[in-house]
Amino acid sequence: MTWRQRPRTLCVTAFVLITSLSLAQSHAGDWNPIGGNSARDSVATNRGPVDADLLWETNSSTATYSFWADMPFVWGDFVFTSRVESIFDISGSSVIEAFDLRTGARVWTIQLPVNAAHPGWSNRILGVRDGQLYVSRCGDGAPKPDTMYAVDPATGNVIWASQHLVHHSASETVAFAENGDIICNLRDVSATTHRLARIDKDTGLTIWQSPYTVAASNGGAPAVSIANDRVYVWGVVTGGIGVRAYSLATGAFKYHTGPINSAAGLAQHANPMVGPDGTLYANRIGEAIVAYDETGVALVEKWRVAMGSSVFGTNAVGPNGLVYTIDQNGYIIAIDPTWGAIVHTTPNPVEDVQSMPANFQFMIDVTGRVYVNNGTVDNGLNAVGRIICYTPDLQTVLWSDVVAEIGRGGPALGDDGILVVCDAGYTIRAYQTPFVAMFGDLNCDEQVDGSDLAAFSQALSDRAGYDAAHPSCDAAAGDFNNDQMTNMDDIAGFVSCLLGGDC
Repeated sequence: MTWRQRPRTLCVTAFVLITSLSLAQSHAGDWNPIGGNSARDSVATNRGPVDADLLWETNSSTATYSFWADMPFVWGDFVFTSRVESIFDISGSSVIEAFDLRTGARVWTIQLPVNAAHPGWSNRILGVRDGQLYVSRCGDGAPKPDTMYAVDPATGNVIWASQHLVHHSASETVAFAENGDIICNLRDVSATTHRLARIDKDTGLTIWQSPYTVAASNGGAPAVSIANDRVYVWGVVTGGIGVRAYSLATGAFKYHTGPINSAAGLAQHANPMVGPDGTLYANRIGEAIVAYDETGVALVEKWRVAMGSSVFGTNAVGPNGLVYTIDQNGYIIAIDPTWGAIVHTTPNPVEDVQSMPANFQFMIDVTGRVYVNNGTVDNGLNAVGRIICYTPDLQTVLWSDVVAEIGRGGPALGDDGILVVCDAGYTIRAYQTPFVAMFGDLNCDEQVDGSDLAAFSQALSDRAGYDAAHPSCDAAAGDFNNDQMTNMDDIAGFVSCLLGGDC
């Protein structure tokens, strides 16, 4: 790691610094459901690669062949994904595999049991958190609910099996409560009604369940707002399709949006998203992304902006607060969260999109760099899958790389800034750019400013918490007196760095 100086970008006072010592935050560096976290805002807590710097790539001897790409999940030192070798025997040929995040070495391969009473579809990953990987054999089309298993990420061994059958389709994953309990969908074999549920993370027992009718297959993934005690999920509402709100603690239904119907008649497949200020974003594919204020007694519409048909895709809210999505012509746009004004647009449509609708997958790193998977699966239209990295203002492509049949294959970001994508065939690929650290940049966003206060505070008061919350960073960025420690003796140096640029 190389150190360099950085001019100050924000003046603060010593009083603010001392006050901030109690404001340390705790975030995991994992990428654990679709959308990266339970709010599904597609934001990572560490920095991603600034170039197509290949760290490792699997091949025919290190990964199972897959007819299509599925999403990678990251937890700690591991990457997980599912592989389906043959579309003619999806149940029998699909497996779940774990790889070493830093080397790409395959750690284990498992195949879940097939229960004749409720035959599943492919082996699938539903999420990962707190030392447990959640997997099932749920599938698309006709109801195919199945048991959810918690397995050990290091070995693939089963820890528990769920009390009830769960049902998540190919582009749905679970979400998590603050303590790690699983928020998911239950469904009996012959039932037409789903049940939104909270599952105990330690036992697999159902804590609460609330029946509702989903909007469409692949449209039942919940989003969680911890601060507002809410779970949001697409469902049938009076007059059409909208987002329903439930209590995270009790499962009690609270209220719903009005119908957000599509003029084109498209079904809803993209999950809701929660912004850092608690705003709910409902992504009505092919028509609009709609922002709602959560008042505690209702969801009140703030604005709506036309968006494109990213059918199984995700959207994002960057650390700059801007909302990122795809417009109806394939351009990425950044939207002001307060007024709904489009403030940035890519100069050109996203490269090599096979057609609209597509399956754009977003990831935004701690610096605000925007990474997007163009969702392409080769179907004879001479298009090609890509992972593309833009500057936060969307004006410059920093890098782009071909991942020919990327489909729903990521990206996901893990510790040490390792970005992972999956392709069809034998390819799973990881990128990592060694970064140049700077004194005072405790949150690794490549700036030294007031946003480093909380991170510096945590480095002083809770080193283990700091390391967990900032896995790509080094607390040595706060060692201003060069005594090989970051402690209270460095406060004066940190203040001088912020006030005077003496870093």
